[in-house]
Amino acid sequence: MAMSVVKRFKELLRERRTPITYEIYSPRGCNVDQYVRAISDFKDELSAVNVPDNPLATLRVSSIAYASLVMNSLKVDVIPHITCRDRNLLALQSEILGAHLLGIRNLLIVSGDRPIGRTRELKYVWEANPIRLCEIVKKMNQGQIFCGEFVEMESKTDFFVGGIVIFSRKNEVNYISRKISVGFDFFQSQITFNADEVINFFEEAETSGARIDRPVLISLSPISSGNFLYKLT
Repeated sequence: MAMSVVKRFKELLRERRTPITYEIYSPRGCNVDQYVRAISDFKDELSAVNVPDNPLATLRVSSIAYASLVMNSLKVDVIPHITCRDRNLLALQSEILGAHLLGIRNLLIVSGDRPIGRTRELKYVWEANPIRLCEIVKKMNQGQIFCGEFVEMESKTDFFVGGIVIFSRKNEVNYISRKISVGFDFFQSQITFNADEVINFFEEAETSGARIDRPVLISLSPISSGNFLYKLT
């Protein structure tokens, strides 16, 4: 039986209200209390907490497990990220079903950063891209899983599926249009410091006739250090 489900984030978007989300990395070990305490003071101001999945191709606690812990400890909605980089379709679907069992109803599907530096020798998978994985999750919502072909599962899922928008990426309007066509429910941008890129994206969409009719959340961040900027480049 699934744990209690928090749905504040989805409800806010459906009501066309502006949510506030906050991204936290899961720890590199199993001592999680200090990380949860770090956001407990302002949790009531948040619509949801984003939890990346092995960001920058570095090992961290499972985004699903940590998101579940945050949700149940702080009673706040969560958006765990699922990267296509590290698992084949069997493992991805197993992880996603596990998330549903834990009461998680939001997913942010991402391609995943390429391993660099000391992680560059690690094997990456990319059996599916975000568009393909979203198609599969939407089939899960209809009661089917993919095992070489779609087959019936014992029950339906109820996921609200998000994707990434990168305003500076070439042909991004066309790419987001394709994502919308397969069922992405909302989008969150990578961190941006350039308002012109955001404006240009929506102006291009309007000029081309592309219908960006899903919520797009723009990610902002204070600049904490020079190293922070280096990691973004």
